[in-house]
This record gives sequence, C-alpha cells and structure tokens, in this order.
Amino acid sequence: MAHLKLSPYAVFLTLSGAGAFFFTVFATLSSVYRFETAGLDPLQLMLIGAVLETTVFLFEVPTGVVADLYSRRRSIIIGMFLIAAGFVLEGALPLFATMLLAQVIWGIGATFESGATDAWIADELGESRAGEAFLRGAQIGTVASLAGIAAAVALGGIYLGLPLVIGGLGYAATAVFLLLFMSETAFTPTLSSERTTIAAVRDTLSGGVRLVRERPVLITILAIAVILGASSETFDRLWEAHFLSNLSFPARSGLEPVAWFGIINAGALLLSIAVTELVRRFVKTDSHLAVARALMVINTLLLASMVAFGLAGHFTTAVAFYWSSVLLRRVNRPLYAAWLNQSLTPRIRATMFSFANQMDAFGQIAGGPLLGLLASVAGLRSALATAGLLLLPATVLYLRTIGKPPDAPHGDGSAPATGPN
Repeated sequence: MAHLKLSPYAVFLTLSGAGAFFFTVFATLSSVYRFETAGLDPLQLMLIGAVLETTVFLFEVPTGVVADLYSRRRSIIIGMFLIAAGFVLEGALPLFATMLLAQVIWGIGATFESGATDAWIADELGESRAGEAFLRGAQIGTVASLAGIAAAVALGGIYLGLPLVIGGLGYAATAVFLLLFMSETAFTPTLSSERTTIAAVRDTLSGGVRLVRERPVLITILAIAVILGASSETFDRLWEAHFLSNLSFPARSGLEPVAWFGIINAGALLLSIAVTELVRRFVKTDSHLAVARALMVINTLLLASMVAFGLAGHFTTAVAFYWSSVLLRRVNRPLYAAWLNQSLTPRIRATMFSFANQMDAFGQIAGGPLLGLLASVAGLRSALATAGLLLLPATVLYLRTIGKPPDAPHGDGSAPATGPN
C-alpha cells in the first residue's frame, strides 16, 4: 500500500490532532462518570490514578526499548489500539474492578505510543525540523482539544459513559489510519539475525546509561521531568476542588459550575494557541541555549502562576492565574521534547524519551500522595501553592545548564545533524 502513504509531517499533525481530540472526548467527563455512574468513592478515585501512573512508570522504558529495537511505527500503532481498548472497557463497564484493569491496558498502551511518537518524527524529519513539528503539533492538538470538549459535553448529555467509549473507538480508527498512511523510512531496526532479543535490550539500555554519563545535560533534563511530574499531579487533581471549595462562581451569570468549567478550559486552550505560535516563531528549537532559556522563563512564570492560583481569593483572579498556568504548561511540553531530542542519538531515541516519561510518572507517584495529604491537613491552598514552589529547583537547574552548556560535539549548543534532512 505504498501509494497510500502520506508525508511524515502530515501524519504527525493528523496524529496530534486526532489524539488530542479523542483523548479530550474521553477525559472531559471521565471523573464525573466514575463518581456518578460507577459510584466510586474518593479513595477509589485515587487508586484509579495510582494504578495508571504505576503502570506508566513500570512500562515506559521496556516499551521504549521495543520501539528502538523493532519499529517506532509498529510501537505507536500497538499503543493506539491498547489505549482504545482501555477507554472502551472503562466506558462500557462502570465497575471498579474493570476500571482498574482499563487503567493497566490504557497505561501500557500509552507507554508504547509516547516515546515512540517523538522518536519517529525526529527520525523522519531530522532534528532541525523536529522542534517545529513538536510546536505545530501542540497547536493543532490545542484546537482539537477545544472541539473535544464540546463533543464530550454533547455525548455526555446522552449517557456519561458514551464519551469514554467514543474516545476509545476514535483511537482505534486513528490506529487504522496509521496502518494505511504512516511510513517509516529513516529507522533501522537494532535487532539482527546474529543478535538475541535479550542482548539487544541489554545493549540498548546500556547505551542509554552511557549516553547520560557522556552528556550530563541529560541528567538535568531527567531531573526536571521528576520535578514537573510532582508539581503537575497536584495541580491537575485539585484545581477544580479549589474553585468549588474556596471560590464563588459569579451568581448573576446563571451558569452552573459545570458550564463554568467548560468556559474556563476553553479559554485556556484558546490562549495556548496564540502563545504556542509566538514561541514557535521566536524560539530557535535546534539551539540548546535558546530552548533552555525559554524553558527557564516559562518555568519561573509557571511557578509564580501556580502559587498565585492557590492563594487567589477571587474568582476572576483565580481564572486568570489558572489560564496562565495551563498555557505555560502546554508550551513547556513541546519545548522540553525538542530540548531532550537535541542530546540523543537515533539508535536509542525512543528509549530516552521513555526514560523522561518514566521520570515524570515517578514524580507524580511520589509527589501526588504527599501533597494530597498536605491538602487534607492544611487545605487546598497550601497544597497548590506548594506544588508551585516545587518548581523552584527546576529554575536552578535551568540556570545551571545555561551557565554551563553541554559538552557535546556541537560546540555552539545547536543540535547535531544525526537525522535525515
């Protein structure tokens, strides 16, 4: 079916948009479905998240190694089908046991897809164009997420589990699209007839460890992933509770809180589109120093925004700082991927992206429960403000790497030309 293949850039943007749309369809009302339809209590809701993050933590690196040994394209497609199965299972059977199983299936699928997608597009486009693709994909994903919110609300009006099922079926349809149109021309499998799988896995993992030792900047990048994970988990879990418990929605509007949450999320997405475009135009994504400086500024502003959101006492002020926090996090993700990509070699690229995702999951597992305990003892404001302050070490790490650029073959801090152009 060679005649069906599209350009890697077009496929990546389609995948970014479809993935964001169908994930938003699934996620927008998933918590409401778990609480109202399945009748889960708060402890069970926390266990749902813990099982998902633990699955991601355990499987990120093994699935990244598979992508480096066999095929990034194959890994992505497997991941999309598994995510689809997890979403459909949870939406079809509102039982705690089946929901836990769904998190495991979804989590494994996410690890197959995550590092492999970034590695695949970096291979196919080359490092010089990959950063631009990450940012453009983030923009398209933001627009698609906006549409996903509206679709989820419409489907949820019929039955709360329907958005979850439709989101899963959408992931399956996207996987079929990739089977037909996704090419993989720049990747050479690591396995050969003379090497066993175990030996290849060992060599790939040891290559990742060796690369980290050779390029200390990778230690900094992975440490920042832990910090971001610990901070983001608290923000994601508690921001709605902060609005409901500590703030008053405008009474004259006549809108229910659910409608306000839709408006707040839509506003954050629209702002993210504009800010991401500015970053795409003005940040040189193939330069270590340019990206590190941008990330340091973003991290510092995000720290201030999250602390201010936690301490906000007025609805309008809280919305403004929530919006700034969300858009800064959305801009941070593609720049972080571009920064990590600069220090990688093609042979173990997917493995290293998975290392970073694993570190993020570790941060969420370690930081989430601790700050959740803080919220129960000292209140939501204290936990949210502390989540913002957790970003302070990341700012220090950015300053350090800016002051001492990585000792890499590309002396000016730009990315090495290891991929096809």
